[in-house]
Amino acid sequence: MPSLSLPFPATRALLPLLAFVALLGCKSTTDTSNQEAQAAGAEPVTAPAPAPDPSPAPQPTPVAAPDDGPAQTPPAPAVTPEPAAPAAAAPATPLFYHDGARVFVVDPDAATPPRDTTLPAGQTCASTLGYGSGGPLRSPDGRWIAWLDPDLWLGEVATGERRRITQLQDDPTFADSFCLEISAWSPDSQVLLYHVGPALCEECPEPPPSLVQGFHWLAVDTFAIHPLPGVRDFRLWLPDGRSFLSVHTVQGDDLSEELRQLSQGRPVEELHRVDFPTGEATLLHRSLDAYAFGQIALLGADAVVFSHEGRAIHRAALDDLAHATPVISGAFAELQWPTPSPDGTTLALNREGALWVLPLAAPAEGRSLGPVTSNGLRWLDARRLAVERDDGVYVVDVDSGAAVQVAEGGALVW
Repeated sequence: MPSLSLPFPATRALLPLLAFVALLGCKSTTDTSNQEAQAAGAEPVTAPAPAPDPSPAPQPTPVAAPDDGPAQTPPAPAVTPEPAAPAAAAPATPLFYHDGARVFVVDPDAATPPRDTTLPAGQTCASTLGYGSGGPLRSPDGRWIAWLDPDLWLGEVATGERRRITQLQDDPTFADSFCLEISAWSPDSQVLLYHVGPALCEECPEPPPSLVQGFHWLAVDTFAIHPLPGVRDFRLWLPDGRSFLSVHTVQGDDLSEELRQLSQGRPVEELHRVDFPTGEATLLHRSLDAYAFGQIALLGADAVVFSHEGRAIHRAALDDLAHATPVISGAFAELQWPTPSPDGTTLALNREGALWVLPLAAPAEGRSLGPVTSNGLRWLDARRLAVERDDGVYVVDVDSGAAVQVAEGGALVW
């Protein structure tokens, strides 16, 4: 059994757990099927090869040489290179947000108003750490929006077409007894992971045994649903899309005598890598509080993990989590949602209600760029952030600090 590896004293007090808001879902009355079409392609036509020119290629004319040397061939004329085509500008990063009713998309680089996708923001009954949220949630390629109402739905951003994925609410056996939560899209947008559990309200009936609870995954290409048995928790996908991180809490009688002595009887958090879709879990690291609150972020394909432990946010390689390096000091309540930039140069986080950015090469040079609400921040590209504030959604330039409001009110769609 791997030993408990704690880079900091194990006698720290546990940090307060986050509370998550539970909302009641409502039934959707719209059930529109998505129609698919395939375009037929013509067979390629191969043009006949041109006939070879029977005349021989002209040869360079020899130049008379002195008597003591061979004939010389004149040098080839200089060729003027064609001017290089200008580099194509990087495509604009679309920003998705919702106003509580519908999802909108806006191009932060264009002076155009937000576009109403007509797709609903949905309703949800809960957002639970380790299971998921109520959404809405966009796919990484920007093609799909997933939402709950209270069943799971998918909508295509370009067309507004909708497809109902689960049919639990219409079944009188299950109605009002279940709660769906959207976990995450896979990095390639081909898989949507979600969780089915009991409804979280005193008046709700108990779900029947026939309700298959736990994690499920949707194959987007076929819209087929598959169970993911044995998985107890989901935190985030690894970049390759073939596995994800999961946290298991070990406490009480489940603690071995060795762990009980090392942790002084406190719960131990185990970080696992779970293979997809087999569900096979591999223990990566144990800690008292590094993973208890869900604040784990990855940096690129090298899988550098940012997590909160003790009174600091740390970074460590995924294959060497026992040797973590502190990035910025502060209690859990002070430092929220560390999020590295796509190019790996900058870390953004919520520091006591302020958007804080710091260069990873020189964390002491961090600075505030104005207010931010809760976890309402997302990188649009290497130098710009989409940020939620009390009065709307903004795009913030990390270098200049300039903030441009793109929506009044609303919340980001992740």
